[in-house]
Amino acid sequence: MTLLESIEAYRQAAQPWPATAEQIAEWAVDAGLSGFDDNFPRSLAVELMAEDLTRAMRRATFIDQQGRTVRMFHSVKR
Repeated sequence: MTLLESIEAYRQAAQPWPATAEQIAEWAVDAGLSGFDDNFPRSLAVELMAEDLTRAMRRATFIDQQGRTVRMFHSVKR
């Protein structure tokens, strides 16, 4: 499962959204989606996965109706 698929699985599981990379990583590690085995320290698995999620979310973009590149997971002010 890719990191972006992990984020989508988190959202499909009706977890709180918006969420931090750490929240998503904790959920993914607990759900067994992180790729780390059970002998790997949980705190380190969460830390490493959160770092990877942060990079993946930063790179995930789309083109809006005006032709601009926009981050998919960039926070917005409401």
